[in-house]
Amino acid sequence: AFLLENGTSVADLSRFERGNHQPAGVYRVDLWRNDEFIGSQDIVFESTTVNTGDKSGGLMPCFNQALLERIG
Repeated sequence: AFLLENGTSVADLSRFERGNHQPAGVYRVDLWRNDEFIGSQDIVFESTTVNTGDKSGGLMPCFNQALLERIG
């Protein structure tokens, strides 16, 4: 499953060495504000290395202005 099509190379699994198992992408999350459930929504998560220089490999949610205004 982790071999490339030609079967000679293994896919890069280095992200798992640091304990960061989630790849960047869109995830459905529950939104809470001050112990009040706001709702569930698909949120884009980007690697913290994008635009931050953070090398930890974690994820950061990307909230747009409309969502921030809706949840206050």
